[in-house]
Amino acid sequence: MANEPEMGVPEVHSGKESMVILEPYAGLLTEVNALQCSPCTSMDGVSDATRSTVDLKYDKRVINVGDMIPLMITTRDYAGNFKRVGGDFLKIFLCNDHMRSAIRGRVIDHGNGTYTAEVEAAWSGKSEVIVTLSYPREAITAMYRTRKEMVSLEYIYAGFQNGNMSEETICHPYLSAFEKGLNYSEVCNLTYENSGMPWYCGKPRNIYLLCEDWYYSHVSQGLLIPLTEVERELLNRGPVNFTQSVKVFVQSDESGGNTFQASIRPCGNGNSRLSWSPPQPTGFVYNGEWRSRLCRCTLS
Repeated sequence: MANEPEMGVPEVHSGKESMVILEPYAGLLTEVNALQCSPCTSMDGVSDATRSTVDLKYDKRVINVGDMIPLMITTRDYAGNFKRVGGDFLKIFLCNDHMRSAIRGRVIDHGNGTYTAEVEAAWSGKSEVIVTLSYPREAITAMYRTRKEMVSLEYIYAGFQNGNMSEETICHPYLSAFEKGLNYSEVCNLTYENSGMPWYCGKPRNIYLLCEDWYYSHVSQGLLIPLTEVERELLNRGPVNFTQSVKVFVQSDESGGNTFQASIRPCGNGNSRLSWSPPQPTGFVYNGEWRSRLCRCTLS
């Protein structure tokens, strides 16, 4: 990183800087694999929440409070065929709308169109297991490809002015973006002017305009995002619940308790290190109240 510039004198840079790599779908579909996929132009091969199924992994005659409920998820596409690849972003919940209760479970992708899942029976009584297709594989690959092909989803321009001379250049928080395709050999470091947060703008090509001639900034409108019509539809529609769900009945535990019992330790006491690697999920909603699994705390 470059040294902080003196006040009012933006620096000129032409060096390299590493870019932070984000993996929002870590464990589902890596960017390397996603970028090998072709753009999706047909819904036929996309997972269909109305045809995909969720079932108990095996018939468990008795489910008690605190037990893990194992499930198997099988995806089918819009053509009615079994999916042979994974990568869909699925979520699973145990819910009881009447009790205003819900807890999220865990989903494991086997890479062949099937997924195993488990969710804790956190309370007794009748409940329903619901699967949500947050994003199909094809939408996730479109997100990765868009991020790869486009330096930014919207451009912010800096305006430089000195007398009757003016010029606008493109800005970005990463120096590496200018090497990636913004076509500027030199950039102005406007980090100081951006309250200390990294911010770089192309150096004006007019030799009579300097970095300190920065005068204003504005956001561009209407950038063309390289998506197919199918990908645009998948990204715009949002999460979709499976048509099928699983009804379960949970018995009270041996002590007669009808809900998961968290630690009696108040949340304000104890070792904060325990919160660094908490169990998942960290809690659940029961009768409209948040119940922590770590300590005694409820939030309405």
